[in-house]
Amino acid sequence: MYSSLISLAFFLLASIGPSVGLGIALAPLHPARAFLERSNVRRAVSVSGDEGGDPLLPVNPPFINSRRSLLSGSVAAGFGALWKGDVASAAAGDDPCRINIGEPVTPGDELPAATEKEIEELHEKGYNIVVACPSLDFKGDNELATVYVAVYENGCEITLLFLDEDRPNQCEDCLYDTIRRPLFGRHCDIESVFIINDEMVFPGTYSGEQVWGEKIPSHGEKSIQLDQFDRHGEEQKIILWVNTWNHLLGEKNNNPDIDITYQHALPAGSNESKESKNFKIRKGSRNEVDARYKGLMTSVSKVMTEERQKALGKRLFLKKSNE
Repeated sequence: MYSSLISLAFFLLASIGPSVGLGIALAPLHPARAFLERSNVRRAVSVSGDEGGDPLLPVNPPFINSRRSLLSGSVAAGFGALWKGDVASAAAGDDPCRINIGEPVTPGDELPAATEKEIEELHEKGYNIVVACPSLDFKGDNELATVYVAVYENGCEITLLFLDEDRPNQCEDCLYDTIRRPLFGRHCDIESVFIINDEMVFPGTYSGEQVWGEKIPSHGEKSIQLDQFDRHGEEQKIILWVNTWNHLLGEKNNNPDIDITYQHALPAGSNESKESKNFKIRKGSRNEVDARYKGLMTSVSKVMTEERQKALGKRLFLKKSNE
């Protein structure tokens, strides 16, 4: 899937046409101010203090959080000039550079937080999980920030939102980071699991035996009995192990030689915070989480099937706040 997305990036740039695609792709190398003004783009790259000359290399490419490389800046500015969003806006008109692709990429309203009573109910039902992730993922600012839950009569839908994901190859990672926001309307990585009766269901999010260094991890489908999962602490919370760099999950630790950080639910009323290294619980299904973001494609997979919906039964945690 990831190789296909990278190929898609080059295809999009090439298919725009030589007068636009190539010019935009190479723009950050020496992006003339006249070009940016003509396309009516709010600066896709930070310009130098020398008002009489062209800008220097990009300081903060628009679709990159922590990476500042020539490759990421080049492709980022290309998509920025084409993308109708908060950072780069291409106005309609006759200019071939004024092309709009997709909708604004600003996320929709955040879903409501779970109350203290609801978090206690999750614990009573056995749905209050612990997420165990290799600590090196935190160094790349990719950690889990939010867990969304949708509780049903016979189970729970759990959606995990990681701030980002880093591919092992740095060049591929820069390019992939650049195309994620135009494609999905987000940088973050979203993974989902279900608890249905006494099983945890992985809808394309199962790691199997794959380890962190796997170059192209395959997305597995699997149902596993809950008694097969490792447990944490006296409360015996289910541990979800993050086993691959793209946050595929499993019932056991596939990386015993790597330092692990255990992430727990924050108390009700807390906010997402990198410093805490724990996650906030909010109420929402995968479909509701995906609906916050608008890109060329909203999601790479549809996790809720008719069969799962029927097995889960009526939804109990509704999408409204009791705070």
